[in-house]
Amino acid sequence: MNTCALAGLVLAALATPADAQSTRSFRCDDGVRPFTIRVTVLDQRTISANAIDGRTRTLRLTLHRNGERTYAGGAENEYNITFNASQDHASLNKPYSETIECPLVRAAQSQPRPGSGPGDIDPGSKPAWCVNPANLAQETVCDSAELSRLDGVVSVAYRRAVADSGRGAEIRREQSRWVSRRDACGEDRACLRRRYGEQISLLEGYFNN
Repeated sequence: MNTCALAGLVLAALATPADAQSTRSFRCDDGVRPFTIRVTVLDQRTISANAIDGRTRTLRLTLHRNGERTYAGGAENEYNITFNASQDHASLNKPYSETIECPLVRAAQSQPRPGSGPGDIDPGSKPAWCVNPANLAQETVCDSAELSRLDGVVSVAYRRAVADSGRGAEIRREQSRWVSRRDACGEDRACLRRRYGEQISLLEGYFNN
């Protein structure tokens, strides 16, 4: 698993309020091939992103801020990104990952994230199962406004993926496996945050292939 340092990639996205859940797309060029990174703000510390090179693969990743310092507008800042390969390399036929040094070239577009409009997700709402949580992980989600909001983002992305991707059975199976992985986090909020970020990237990735 390698890391990629991107300079200034999500500066504008981080300025978005934590409950906005906006998506921005950035066009990058590492000197070898151009590719697009779609960035979705999850909260002030975690960002979900998809990197698409338009050729053989989609790289899904979760991005975290470096440290706790505040990023000033207009400054260039580095973010460590872990790339998890979601597809096999065409020639090697085995999982792979890679490192890319990518400066921000330009913002290709900025648009609301599907399901993030007013009334689609209430940042203060809780999952329906909070009435009777089945395990410690669910209790932890219900006790956290942040995690409850992320659960709402996953729910919207899941429903959209099942309805529109043409791969409903596959997505339902993956969602069931993900619930088990999420529940294994127990009361570890950092673990739960990672699981939600990973699943949001995965579900959104069904529309980038």
